[in-house]
Order: sequence, then structure tokens, then C-alpha cells
Amino acid sequence: MQKQFYCLFLALTVIFLLSGCRNNQPKDGTYRAELSDKAAEDNLGWREYMEITYKDGSITDVVYDGIDADGRLKSTLTKEEYPMDPHPSEWVEKMRNNIKRGKTADKMEGIAGATRSSRNARLLMKHIEKSAAEGDTSTAIVDTAS
Repeated sequence: MQKQFYCLFLALTVIFLLSGCRNNQPKDGTYRAELSDKAAEDNLGWREYMEITYKDGSITDVVYDGIDADGRLKSTLTKEEYPMDPHPSEWVEKMRNNIKRGKTADKMEGIAGATRSSRNARLLMKHIEKSAAEGDTSTAIVDTAS
């Protein structure tokens, strides 16, 4: 009798743990997070944003960039318009790939020379992970102090 109780207890524990893991998986959909007005001011006027699409628990699409008050995307500016080394036209695509490859904010690699944007990308990703776990597709407005 004690052995049967132990086996039942073990089986229920395994089921409980597996169901808990499934609940942490992102729900299918597209999730967006962007910097708040205050965070954009602190970010030299750039409102960085991210959109992640999940399908069957995996990232299928990543959109990441920064936009200024004039509607210009950071990744499309010329070196004269945005003198930075490395230039955003080079590192923004790398950041997108790092996000997709890393799968989570904690595992995402940053970009050398784009330290602030790497930090912001991790912060945006954390908010997207929370939204995706809850299935909340509304845009998360993120302050850099969060």
C-alpha cells in the first residue's frame, strides 16, 4: 500500500511539474514592447521597440529598431546622419539575430559598441516574455528604470 501511494504521489508530482513548465511557454501571437517617452528622452530621442512573434513556443519573427521624433529608423540612417561605430545599419540586424538565437532576455547576447541599445533590448525582451506568458498582445510601454 505504501509503495502504491509513493508511486501515485510521484506521478502526480511529475504531472504538476510538467504542466507548470507548459504554462511558462509563450502563447502564440505577436507581442510588442517600446520605450516610454521618458526613456526615449534618456535614450537621445530614440524610442527603441521590439516585436516578437511566437508559434508553438518558438520565436518565428523578430522586429527590433529605434525610431526618432521625425519617424526615421535608426537602422536606415546613413553614417553622416548617425555617426556611430559600429553603425546601426550593421548592428541592428545582428541584434535581431541575437534575440532570435538567444530566445530569452537572459540568454541574449549584447552588441559591443551598442551597450545602451543592448541593455534596452534585454529590458524590452523581458516585458515581451511576460506579455507572451500571459497572452497579452497589448503594447508594453517600458521605462528604463523598470
